[in-house]
Amino acid sequence: ELSNDGARRKFESFLQSDIVPTMAVAATKGERDCHIVCLKEDDTVDWDPEYPPAVGEDMLSIVKNNEISRFLKYIENREIAKSVLQEKGLKKIRLGIEGFPTHKEKVKVKPRGGLQVSYFYVQRPFIVMSWEK
Repeated sequence: ELSNDGARRKFESFLQSDIVPTMAVAATKGERDCHIVCLKEDDTVDWDPEYPPAVGEDMLSIVKNNEISRFLKYIENREIAKSVLQEKGLKKIRLGIEGFPTHKEKVKVKPRGGLQVSYFYVQRPFIVMSWEK
């Protein structure tokens, strides 16, 4: 129980410092939801502008914070985070860990011309939520 109380306070701190400002940026663009990937501070994202990975980067927000990334690594902390987000009135909440492309791994020439770009993926936590029904 003590760990849960500490996790709740920690996530509320992350919410104010990193998550709410990221949501505000999405809202000013007219978005009704937000997909945040929590990268580590030393993660570099280097996508080929001509052949970006298919991750919906126009709908994606990135927060670089080692503490949030480490915190959301644990399922118990993700459950606490989800309950805090629900209490704040957010909807359609999903938290987990998924592969996120960071940089080109290899480029192959297709037999009929064109290029196929493969990316290197790292496992990082994510938060998806909506502030509309």
